[in-house]
Amino acid sequence: MQKHPCYASLTKKQEKLLTVKEKIIQLQQELRKKNKQALIIPNMDPHQSEYLPDYWKIRDWYSGFTGSAGILVVTQKEALLWTDSRYFLQAALELEGSGIAFQKPRGSLSNSYGKWLIEQLPEGSQVVCNLETLSVVHHRFLSELLSQKKISLLHDTLAEDLYTDRPVPGAYPVFELDEVEESLSRKEKLTLIRREMAEKGQFHYLITALDDIAWTLNLRGQDIPFNPVFYAYLYIGPTSAILFVQQSQLSTSLTEKLKIDNINIRSYDAIGTWLDHFPEGEILLADPASLNSHLYGSLPAKQFQLESGIVEQLKCIKTDYEVQALSATMAADGAALVKAFYWLDSHPNRASLSEYDFAERLISSRKEIPGYLSESFFPIVGFRENGAIVHYRPEISHAKKLEGDGLFLVDSGGQYLKGTTDITRTIVLGEANELQREHFTRVLKGHIALASAVFPEGTTGLQLDSFARMYLWEAGLDFQHGTGHGVGFCLNVHEGPQGISPHPHRAKTIFRAGMLTSNEPGLYLTGEYGIRTENLILCKPSSQATGFLEFETLSLFPIDRNLIDEKMLCKKEKNWLNEYHEKVWQALHPLLNEQEKKWLQEKCRSIHS
Repeated sequence: MQKHPCYASLTKKQEKLLTVKEKIIQLQQELRKKNKQALIIPNMDPHQSEYLPDYWKIRDWYSGFTGSAGILVVTQKEALLWTDSRYFLQAALELEGSGIAFQKPRGSLSNSYGKWLIEQLPEGSQVVCNLETLSVVHHRFLSELLSQKKISLLHDTLAEDLYTDRPVPGAYPVFELDEVEESLSRKEKLTLIRREMAEKGQFHYLITALDDIAWTLNLRGQDIPFNPVFYAYLYIGPTSAILFVQQSQLSTSLTEKLKIDNINIRSYDAIGTWLDHFPEGEILLADPASLNSHLYGSLPAKQFQLESGIVEQLKCIKTDYEVQALSATMAADGAALVKAFYWLDSHPNRASLSEYDFAERLISSRKEIPGYLSESFFPIVGFRENGAIVHYRPEISHAKKLEGDGLFLVDSGGQYLKGTTDITRTIVLGEANELQREHFTRVLKGHIALASAVFPEGTTGLQLDSFARMYLWEAGLDFQHGTGHGVGFCLNVHEGPQGISPHPHRAKTIFRAGMLTSNEPGLYLTGEYGIRTENLILCKPSSQATGFLEFETLSLFPIDRNLIDEKMLCKKEKNWLNEYHEKVWQALHPLLNEQEKKWLQEKCRSIHS
């Protein structure tokens, strides 16, 4: 397994950092040769995917920084990287000694590095970027910002051209999800999409987000780690459709089934030529958040109607079949967690184990579940101070041993044919102190408050966010990441359009029945410990009042009672916890052996209210 440079031995680390410096110098030499003043390298592919295959990890290769969010900017004399609060600690570690200056954003990432370019570059400068890796939204925002100083933003692939040992892109088989009677068929989804197109007065729709394509066609793939999607574009017309995909990824039988549904197959690379020949005067509907700017330039701007994708709005509402299937998947996933945590609890020599060992054990437990495809992200397993690194990933060479007392944060999830999971638990190994219990209980109270919320139809995630934070705020505490994100069904673990966050642009969507969202407040003390409690919650009509909504918690695994200060919980909160643990017990114990049942029964023991 490839190791992150900052976690290698000192000799390896120096060797890697020198290599990073050499790569930056090479880019700077090329900028001077081309008389360009700056280069932007986002962490994106042509579909604006969150996770990337190695082929598109351009920024990682040049910088050594491996976080999922971050922008590298190289000028003729400097190199800087901006990332968000989830990766501040990781960026400081991975960029140490590289010569790349780590920058904390002021506002959004785009606004931060854009303003820096305005402040640093002369008027009339030329900035280059591979526009395939910039969405139309990102490109428009940045171009408008740079225009204040008459700085132009141009397409250039110099970063890719200088990437000498760039991996070959994968081309894995595409497979079909079973279309059972209770689920929406491919033909039914196309009918729904065309109905929405007609309401907008549009007859041509280009889908560029990979999870939207997979959902529409009831197909899945493995081109991107952790997300069961495949590289493609999908055009939907009035009566037929075109799937642009590497044809070797489709079996003959699948190709024939798609043709029966009037879906024609063209090569992935043919999308540009197809756009060049798109009928003059016709309008093409597309989502500016996932359409890349290079493709956008293939047509006159007046031929595009840019607005949020139709599929995203349909996909986020889970069907009754998906909810039922996911409930069964949650039970199987919860049982896998029990097996892994029981193994840890009963291990004769815990001090010999590391964070990495537990991550591997967790993965192996999930692999035993029928329908398992992969993890939905690499497990975040952090002991003591590593738990405060929000997206910490243990590597075999540096993982901390689980020796002594401390808080242990485990955030993980699985991809299954019948659902996607994402769950975080913080437990104590050994004994917790009074402050740790107080902090854990404040996080838990916020989690329960959001899980128990009853709110009117029309409520947004921005309005819901304070439920999860108010008990932390009482103590002058907070956390910097969002409280909740949408989750797909055998699709991306992070899915729009809904979110629960204090940032308006991430949480402006109105919540509707059928939305599946995470509930994950936390608290992170740098150098000490991290706490997060996360379940997936389903939005549904309220049982208490017409015109109101509430949440049902679907994730199934006990919350560590050893970390709860029971005096801080009110009767309603204790009742919620007892009811939740009874639900966990009833769902999971039939899937366990006798020793695991005894362990679970103890973990689900009631709190006296």
